[in-house]
Amino acid sequence: MNPDSQATFPIGTKAWYGPDDMKTTKIVASVILHPTAEPILERFFGSNVLEDAKVNDAIVEFFGKYGVKKIIETGGNIGCPHEEGEDFPIGSDCPFCPFWKGLQGSNAPF
Repeated sequence: MNPDSQATFPIGTKAWYGPDDMKTTKIVASVILHPTAEPILERFFGSNVLEDAKVNDAIVEFFGKYGVKKIIETGGNIGCPHEEGEDFPIGSDCPFCPFWKGLQGSNAPF
């Protein structure tokens, strides 16, 4: 491992999700403590989740709890708020969010 990379950990991430690419209804914040660590996740939901001061405060507190040194944010929705394997079967499209058909999860073209 590059010794400089240790200086950037723990890393925080913020990923945005919504029923389409314009409306965000879920933010998943995660903390990665070191390069091989499993992420620690917190999920936040709401119709106005991006502008919700309580959500923002909770994310700041979550990152502070783990001493996050760097935050990476999607800055746009990367998929629907439902979770493959939990809300719909793995390998299928979300039945609730037709906008994302074929664009996310294990069906994604990338």
